[in-house]
Amino acid sequence: MPEWGTLMETGIPLVDAQHRELVERINELGLSMRRGRGGEVLIDLMVYLRRYANQHFETEERIMVESGYPSTEEHRVLHRAFREDLACHFEVFASSPAERSTTLNIHKWLMKWLQNHVLYVDLKLADHMRDRGLI
Repeated sequence: MPEWGTLMETGIPLVDAQHRELVERINELGLSMRRGRGGEVLIDLMVYLRRYANQHFETEERIMVESGYPSTEEHRVLHRAFREDLACHFEVFASSPAERSTTLNIHKWLMKWLQNHVLYVDLKLADHMRDRGLI
């Protein structure tokens, strides 16, 4: 399970708080899966993820524009891809919410996205902001 720590911190307080909550939600799903109750937690998580995608990506994209981040469009493309993947997972979830494989696949997808996006994409934005003295 992912652990919140300094490796994941961007130094942008609002972004870090949003990431931290996502990590907590993913961990909650992982623990619930171990207890055989992943499907119950997944319902709330899917609703949360829609809200997260809207709020968090809006936050990041506003920061990118305001800071003159040169990779803004590439980053936005990744946000759109997440939303598209989420929509696909929602469809699968809606058709088979009680399937253990559905819960497992969504958990794996989130873990991979978290690692790749936060550690490799969001930290580049943080580096840009540090270089410009914004954080």
